[in-house]
Amino acid sequence: MSLDGFSLRPLVNELNEKLAGGRIDRIFQPDKHTLIIIVRQFNETLRLLVSVDAEHPRLHITADIPENPASPPAFCMLLRKHFEDGRIAAITQHGLDRIVALQVDVRKDRGTIVTKSLVIELMGKHSNIIFVTDNLVVDAIKRVGFNISRVRQVLPGKEYLYPPGQTKIDILAESFDTFSNALRETSTLPLHKAIVTVSMGLGPVTAKEILWRAGLPKDMKVEALDTKDFAALSESIESITKPLQEKAYIPTVV
Repeated sequence: MSLDGFSLRPLVNELNEKLAGGRIDRIFQPDKHTLIIIVRQFNETLRLLVSVDAEHPRLHITADIPENPASPPAFCMLLRKHFEDGRIAAITQHGLDRIVALQVDVRKDRGTIVTKSLVIELMGKHSNIIFVTDNLVVDAIKRVGFNISRVRQVLPGKEYLYPPGQTKIDILAESFDTFSNALRETSTLPLHKAIVTVSMGLGPVTAKEILWRAGLPKDMKVEALDTKDFAALSESIESITKPLQEKAYIPTVV
């Protein structure tokens, strides 16, 4: 199952609870796609793994200690210089998108505190880890030049811009009326595709779960929905968003 932004939210909440306030002790880069961030938190040491491998991008705490190269890559050395000894202020998610920011407070020479960010984009082949300060890209684990993307470059000195597609509906923040109006504009699409098209952070698995709870066939066209169908859809969405908003969820291995 591919990770969508909706499924990412509980993980971000958990990581924030476990790691916020912790001090970054060491940073390793075992391969070109992976970072291991060692965080000292009270009486325990935690290892945060961040991987932007195209086939399996992920973010989680790990007990594994991977073998590291004898000579750290340049990106790793840069992060060590700027982030080691800093304290994690917060781990946040951009809306319901697959974008996570690791915000770190770092003390400068004269004692002032500045906040630097590692922006982690978990988006399949477009996944990336980007070091951002004052909304400018300092560097990235994958530099993206004009020859790779004409829409969005990720290079040192460039303004950090979120990936395209940020105008979609966040079902945690916006009303069902806003969502249903956007859905009606995709009238000829099958329901499961329409939900993915208009919603931020909802992948096919989550969309099909919403429709299953609503008792609606996934291939039904949006234009065929009646008032009762929209009411069922509203109840279904509330049934999955309410536990998330109230943090009333239990991690489960399936």
